[in-house]
Amino acid sequence: MSTRSRRFVSVLALGLLVGAAGLLGRRAVSAPVPGAPGEAAFRAIYPAAAPVSGAFAGVDLSKLAVPGLRLTARDVHSVDEGGISLSYSDLAGEVRAVIKIAVARDAAAAHRFVDQELHGIQAILVKAVDPALGDHVFADDAGRGDGTIVGSVANVAYAVHVMRDAASTLPRAAVVASGLRAAVVEGAPSFPTATVALPSTIPLAGAPFGLTVAPELELRLRAEGGYVAKGRVLRPFQAGPVTLVVTLTDELGRVSELRFPATAK
Repeated sequence: MSTRSRRFVSVLALGLLVGAAGLLGRRAVSAPVPGAPGEAAFRAIYPAAAPVSGAFAGVDLSKLAVPGLRLTARDVHSVDEGGISLSYSDLAGEVRAVIKIAVARDAAAAHRFVDQELHGIQAILVKAVDPALGDHVFADDAGRGDGTIVGSVANVAYAVHVMRDAASTLPRAAVVASGLRAAVVEGAPSFPTATVALPSTIPLAGAPFGLTVAPELELRLRAEGGYVAKGRVLRPFQAGPVTLVVTLTDELGRVSELRFPATAK
């Protein structure tokens, strides 16, 4: 990794694991605990805001872009696990921008995502000067958003980070965020779902499971306490609890993480 990429990762401080492939690390999101050490100082900088009413259906992911860069990595998790992270690289393969999207069920959950993102950024941001970017938005460069913007519009939370310098031809973070805001789709959020047939008790050798899911959804299968083998077979590591985890993503950035527990005997 180049010195320039290392500086970018350090500035973002998002827990990103950016390697040669530009992969992004998984990170759990949780609301700051009231009264916890440092929380008063955090709230002095980033005052809590009352969640707005209303919601949006999601974000049209096909419309997201960073001019001059190409999408090189996509990492998908539920809102509570960090949302969708998109990495954009230059022709040399160096990550120069990251967009994060979290379509939550309500504005309160979106605010929790914003809080967690702000906790992970070393620089202090201020309220964004452009109200069109959302109802709870913070940015660098005196609120103008040169390299970093974190915020939400109703139930849709986002973060935009662009590595820029004085000679940069890349768009400012505010420009990218404006394009993201334009990609927000009107309507009520409806999250993807699936039907799974898995016995509550499975043998140590493993058991096949049935899965019905809409073909247009992006599907990822994993297990806790075991693994998913070829042919959709859940194989436990040992006797005891094992959980099948089904992650679904649709074209509007809505992510569902469905968990199906079983006991291996």
